[in-house]
Amino acid sequence: MKAYRGNILFTPTNEHFEVIDNGYVFVNYEGIIERIYPSNHLRYSDSIEIIDLGDKLVISAMNDMNVHAELFR
Repeated sequence: MKAYRGNILFTPTNEHFEVIDNGYVFVNYEGIIERIYPSNHLRYSDSIEIIDLGDKLVISAMNDMNVHAELFR
C-alpha cells in the first residue's frame, strides 16, 4: 500500500466536496483508494510507502474530474 500526502480534494457525494489540508490518501496495490485521513488521524505501519506531495492538490480519480471542474467554474 502507498500513502500520498498533500491537500486532498475529496468528493464523498456528487453534491458535496471536502478539502483536507495535509491529508493522506491510502491506495492499495491495485490502485484503489482504501481510506483518506487528515494528518491528525493518521495511523499507518512502517511498511507503507509515503509519497509526500507537499502543498500540491491531490484529486482522487480522473473519473471525478467532471465534478471538480463544474464546482470551480
